[in-house]
Amino acid sequence: MFKKQLQKTGLVLFLFVCLSSSSAFAEEAANNETNAAVLYEKASSMLTDIPRDFWGKTKDIRENGWVSENEQVKEILRENQAAIDEFKRATKLENCDFTFGKEIKMTAATPMPQHTKQYRLAGLVMLEGRLYERKGRPDLALKNYLTVLRFASHMNQQKKFVISKMVGLIAQKYAYPALEQYIKQERPSSQDYRSLLINLVSLKIKRRGLESAFEVEKEMVQNSARMIGEEAKQKGEYSEAFFQEFYREVDRLANEFYGYAIVAFKKNEPAVYEETIIQFAKDLKKETKAVNLILNSIK
Repeated sequence: MFKKQLQKTGLVLFLFVCLSSSSAFAEEAANNETNAAVLYEKASSMLTDIPRDFWGKTKDIRENGWVSENEQVKEILRENQAAIDEFKRATKLENCDFTFGKEIKMTAATPMPQHTKQYRLAGLVMLEGRLYERKGRPDLALKNYLTVLRFASHMNQQKKFVISKMVGLIAQKYAYPALEQYIKQERPSSQDYRSLLINLVSLKIKRRGLESAFEVEKEMVQNSARMIGEEAKQKGEYSEAFFQEFYREVDRLANEFYGYAIVAFKKNEPAVYEETIIQFAKDLKKETKAVNLILNSIK
């Protein structure tokens, strides 16, 4: 009897584990289907090798449109059509999270997302848009430019990674001149204007500016300092008095530096930026107990 009861209990536990696993797998699959980052990585894996000098040679086409035929560009677009289509599909999703739902503690050792191929795909989408213009299909060209704009929006949404925001800014720089030229040269329909307005408003609402990026950078510096302390503990070289002073000094310098950076960013004046950074450099040279202790320990 006990054996049968044990078998029943085992069966119940087995079913519970299976159901829990199925639920977890289903949740992960659902997240994968709604997270644009998954599709961006898939599109990146499909990108073919492109000659290094290709991007320099095609800069004028991206910025100003096609002047003459270029079979190399057309061939590369054909070879990467599947990757381009997957990239476009990613931009149509609302959510984009390159942490993939994981809690990430930012330090100098934290791996950064690799956006190089996604950035190149955005460039190919721009080239394809310019090709649509040459073929007399401004409606399709507009869709491509809005695709790049949505990609920029996804990059700007990233909370943790400054590199993502930088890629987003570059993508915006890709798209804006083409959109401006489109508005001036074509006669957009009310539907086109509406689509453009929706995308621009979405970009503005969802973007996380450089101010938040500076905060993340500051967090990274502070966490890296704590990581040094943890390593010292593991090696038996930790001194409470020294490291508490070290942490305070790192926090002070980080707050000062990123405070300067945020002020310069908000005012958007190069002279202000230079002035504040020069002042910070002067302050940095001031001797402090913690810095002297660190230098002595290195020697």
